[in-house]
Amino acid sequence: MRRTLHLLALGVAIGGCAHEAARSTESTAATAAGPAPSGPAADGSAPLDPEVAALPAARAVWLADPELGPTYVVAAGAPAATGAPPLLLVHGLGTNGMRDFYPVLPALAAHRRVILVDLPGFGRSGRANVKYAPDRYAAALARVIASVAAGPVDVVGHSMGGAIVLFHAAAHPEQVHRLVIVDAAGILHRDAWFAHHLRRVTDPARAVLPRVADILGEAADLVTETSRLLGPAPDLVLELAPLRQKILGGKPERIAALGLILQDFGPLIARVRAPTLVVWGADDMVAPLRTGLMLADRLPDAELVVLPGVGHQVMAQAPALLVPQIERHLAGAGPAAPTAPAVAAAASQGKAVCRGQSDLQLSGVYDSVVIEDCARVTLDHVRTGSLVIRRSTASIIRSSFSAGIVADASTLIITGGDIGGEVAVDAKDSKIDLAGVAIGAGREPFRTAGQCQLLLSVCPVRTPDGVAYRHGFVTAPAAATAAH
Repeated sequence: MRRTLHLLALGVAIGGCAHEAARSTESTAATAAGPAPSGPAADGSAPLDPEVAALPAARAVWLADPELGPTYVVAAGAPAATGAPPLLLVHGLGTNGMRDFYPVLPALAAHRRVILVDLPGFGRSGRANVKYAPDRYAAALARVIASVAAGPVDVVGHSMGGAIVLFHAAAHPEQVHRLVIVDAAGILHRDAWFAHHLRRVTDPARAVLPRVADILGEAADLVTETSRLLGPAPDLVLELAPLRQKILGGKPERIAALGLILQDFGPLIARVRAPTLVVWGADDMVAPLRTGLMLADRLPDAELVVLPGVGHQVMAQAPALLVPQIERHLAGAGPAAPTAPAVAAAASQGKAVCRGQSDLQLSGVYDSVVIEDCARVTLDHVRTGSLVIRRSTASIIRSSFSAGIVADASTLIITGGDIGGEVAVDAKDSKIDLAGVAIGAGREPFRTAGQCQLLLSVCPVRTPDGVAYRHGFVTAPAAATAAH
């Protein structure tokens, strides 16, 4: 068990490892910061980096957060003549802290007041062996906003910061005017996240990030095999200071990563009311685009923009693409490009059938879909009654099934969209990974036979008994008869 928990600690630090490995060694060495000084200067100010000091009305302070310790906060840029609210920038894992936003800071501060924060445990804020978790970070952000802004603010969050600002927007809607989520990490269930990396990231990453790829492979194997056996152990590690010290070394980045992957964001996402722009790098190998697709479906008022050829470090890699999207959204403008016509208005193409094919792609409206002995089928924005899939593999993206899915000896990865029917998912000897899928069942959401594995990430499930959010592996009742 000691070795298992130690390896788990390595796994939960992966987000930070991958994040930092994307930067150059010189940059990390130059920007790594020690603990915050014991207090501010006599006039209440704190030191400024040259990149910030050159901006209009730049000022830095340390705020004494009562729960998480000294917090370094910077404000720069003149208030907007239009009366636009200030813009708060929240970083992700990594020693750089707020410096991740420096490539886009001058452009954003040219038209409004911008506030940056080093989250406690990172950058120049205080570090300690405390519980760094999304709920506590969201509360700390609320205190920062109350201290430095007179009213609601616009908010941008990147990576772990994207997950934190989602939590904050749900918990403190009165403080958030508009929201931008950039490549948010930690929203998928941890088993789905590791499985994604095992499927798609390990091999490509090994060519450029061999150390990260090796850790990913080891951690993916570990979590896949042991996460359900560990039971409450990761939660106890997060809660108890002696365990945080022994297992995680008391390191804030590991504690924050563990807190992130243990958080269920399902109920929170449904409570976000701020208009939200979801921006994703198409080539992100840390936070999969699948998360962005899921958020675009489950957030009440959201638009997704995918930046081609861009990885996780969007601010550094594509500032000229990111800033106009942020400015457009904060100005209240509509989508940058026309959206595709709704498939609900299209005429049905009849019954779709795939037999013995590979790499088939379907989209649009169908009466029903049947897939047998096919590999790597993609259903993208499909609207149909039922899906029957046998001895096949399929990826299903933002699609709708009004009469349910029957799966036999198949593997399905389903992202966004919705599934209805008396029994929404009827599976035999199948593996099904659902992320952000709205389930609506007249009788029961899932029924299984044989060896099945059902994994859900932030899925709302509606039954005659009400609505619940499911996040993790589920056990479904066995089918009385083999109807497959």
